[in-house]
Amino acid sequence: MNYISGRKKYYNRKILFLFPILYFWMISGIFAQNPSGINLGADISFLQRIEDYGGLYFLDGEEKECMQIFKEKNFNYVRLRIWHSPSDGYSGLDTTLSLAARIKERDLRFLLDIHYSDWWADPAHQTKPTAWEGLTFDELDDSVYQYTYDLIARLKNEGLLPDMVQIGNEITPGFLWPEGRVDGQFNTPEQWNQFTTLLKSGIKGAEDAAGDEPLKTVIHIDKGGDFQAADYFYSMLDEYEVQYDIIALSYYPFWHGGMDRMQCNVDNLGQKFGKDIILAETAYPWTLEWFDDKTNLVGEIDEGFAGYPATIDGQENFVFDLLAAIGGAGSSVDAVYWWEPEYITSGFTSSWENMTLFDETGNDLPGLSAFSSVQDYKKFYYRVELPLNISSIPDTSGYDEIIEMRGSVNNQNPWVLSDGRYINWEWGEDMRLSNSGGDSYKLIIYAPVGKTLTFKFWSERASELGINYGWDIGEDNGDPDGNSILTVESDTTLPTHFFNASGSLKEYDWRPWEEKPDSIALWLRVFMKTPAAINQGYTDNMEYVYFLGDEPGTGNKIKLYRESEDNTLPSYYVYSGAVYYPPGMAGVSDEYYFAIDESMTESLYLQNPRDFVIPVSDSTIHWVYYGDTPPGTILGMEENEEGSVSKNELMIVQNSRSGLLSITISPGVKTSARYRIFDILGRSMNVSGDLSLPVGRSNFNVNVSTLSSGVYILALSGEGINLCRKFLRVK
Repeated sequence: MNYISGRKKYYNRKILFLFPILYFWMISGIFAQNPSGINLGADISFLQRIEDYGGLYFLDGEEKECMQIFKEKNFNYVRLRIWHSPSDGYSGLDTTLSLAARIKERDLRFLLDIHYSDWWADPAHQTKPTAWEGLTFDELDDSVYQYTYDLIARLKNEGLLPDMVQIGNEITPGFLWPEGRVDGQFNTPEQWNQFTTLLKSGIKGAEDAAGDEPLKTVIHIDKGGDFQAADYFYSMLDEYEVQYDIIALSYYPFWHGGMDRMQCNVDNLGQKFGKDIILAETAYPWTLEWFDDKTNLVGEIDEGFAGYPATIDGQENFVFDLLAAIGGAGSSVDAVYWWEPEYITSGFTSSWENMTLFDETGNDLPGLSAFSSVQDYKKFYYRVELPLNISSIPDTSGYDEIIEMRGSVNNQNPWVLSDGRYINWEWGEDMRLSNSGGDSYKLIIYAPVGKTLTFKFWSERASELGINYGWDIGEDNGDPDGNSILTVESDTTLPTHFFNASGSLKEYDWRPWEEKPDSIALWLRVFMKTPAAINQGYTDNMEYVYFLGDEPGTGNKIKLYRESEDNTLPSYYVYSGAVYYPPGMAGVSDEYYFAIDESMTESLYLQNPRDFVIPVSDSTIHWVYYGDTPPGTILGMEENEEGSVSKNELMIVQNSRSGLLSITISPGVKTSARYRIFDILGRSMNVSGDLSLPVGRSNFNVNVSTLSSGVYILALSGEGINLCRKFLRVK
């Protein structure tokens, strides 16, 4: 018993009768690309309906058949949607067969878009066919396979086999709801397993029906300007081992953002997944006027956001720039499709009449001819790398610091960058820096060409301590607020930043040491307003303190001087200076102490000496507290009765794939606490534990390996502590 006959045909209570019509020779080779360097396509699924209602088309004033016009304008692909059982028959099997025959007659290539619905399927609607309601999941899975198999087999038998078949339409939230839904509360491993099982059945049905004939499978979502969302979706397909050929995106700039975001998205997707990419849908208005009494789907646009006016010239320029953006050397984009360019007003009213490539009377618009033009490749975004050294924040050396870039683009915030992340002055979770080794962090952003980026770095730790939030001043920008300012004109890596916790403005590449060709400089800083230092005799009027290092063979004794004479700044209590090591010492661990005077007596604070690895270049600042406890007072913080810092902050660093959450808490008093985990509905997950917390910053791990993927809440309660934080568990 073969695979086909072994599956139950629950899929269609309306039987597809197979009968022959015209047979056309299939072209199996790749068509020559048009002059713009990519394949051009048009989704003209409304064509049969428009013609039935009397719609006509003209090229240079001469009436012509619609598909012929597109062929003469260098289009070589046609995309057709198909609905399972549409109420009026249009976009059903019969009209699809008829239009497919016309496609093959003109030696055009064919992309079939299977909606798996009786009507529109898109991110807001993925309703399964009425014929499939009430089926069990296994029956639904069988139906997807058999329906896809019989559909492709019918086209193949008629000589109309598509070159590509699209399994679902804009399926970012899944399809065949609710069984195949994966958005919102349905974003769970169980739902993803069901969704990808259905997806695999559709792909297999198409491939089995095609047999030895070439047929590429396409997975289509709507996130043409959102790399983060697109990356997540296709990464999930990889995780669930879905095998397909082509990534397809919808890109409408008035919904998805400027050309820079689309270009960044396709570039990054192509590099990461190594697949061809098509823009399966795009369009732009040539007017905002109405020509019938049906409401237009796109009735207004933010031209500043979209980038082009809604005029005939604006549409033409959009086409020019679109082809330039995706037609460059190394581009992953293989084809672009204009959605319903023929959807004009005729006896059949149109909600897309202002988005077509024909005017209201069916005459071709300049945007249609623009597809024949060869445009130079344009760069609409640039890669900007922002390095940061956070060793200027007291006692930091770990990988779990929360460091963010905050800012605006062209003085607008929030602003959506080319890769889909938000830049904002109020919060910076999207702009969080990643650790690149030791105290070095970096952020890579994809910024729009010619836009002005204004930003500063923000540290949760520095904010907790009440010290300067990290303003830097860019070289020669003279910004009175101390923000860094960059006009994006090329791919660039900015000069090294240090997090500026001194209370005064610093340039990007602030280096307080002397550069020596035969030495490695290490800048040392110590905060002296601590209980340990005061117990050892520190007073605010001390001119300097000492660094005492145990460098093998010589040892170092370095005077550290007060950084500021202004006692309103944290730097008033910071002493610093440079120590120089021979290059051959790079990589050696050196033990050291800070001391009130230069003699090594028992009266000095000698407990718990520190060590560090000597760096390979003059690029590391080392800043610590004197002693191993937080300072008694830093600007903006108060002492409690025991003299310790009254500050409770709970931070979760997610490493969910390992099954552990790294938790950081900074209680103001020594206390006991209990942690518990709840789901988003407030139900206990039976993950809990007791903690004994000292004063100051401490870390602990929570094992969440038993939790399914989803959103959860960690609650921490105890004397003086009542905190909650949300986290995402991803297996």
